[in-house]
Amino acid sequence: MGYEVTRAKNLPEMLNLLENNVYDAYLMYVNLHSIDPKDVSPASEVLDKIKPRLNEGKSVYLGFTSNLIALARAERLLEEKGLNPDYAIVEETAFIHENLEAYLKKP
Repeated sequence: MGYEVTRAKNLPEMLNLLENNVYDAYLMYVNLHSIDPKDVSPASEVLDKIKPRLNEGKSVYLGFTSNLIALARAERLLEEKGLNPDYAIVEETAFIHENLEAYLKKP
C-alpha cells in the first residue's frame, strides 16, 4: 500500500487545498503553525471543512500537538463538533509511527 502526501505550510494553504481536493486521511498539527502553541482554531477550521467526509466514514482525522493545553482543547473541540470519538488527537511524543498504518485501516 502506498501513500501520497500533500503538505500545507499554514492554515490558508491548507484551506485552499481543502477547497480543491479530498483526502482519505488528514494528519495535522492542531495549531498548524499558529503563533500561540495552545491555539486550536486552525484545527477547528479544518474540521469544519472536512466534517462531512468524516461523518460519512470517507476520511479519518489525526491531530498532533506537543502542548498539553492544546491537547485538551483539541479533544474538547471534537466533542463540541459532534465528531466520532474514534478521531484522534495525540500528544506528539506519544505517537508511534508504526501505528499509523493500523490507524488508517480502522473501519
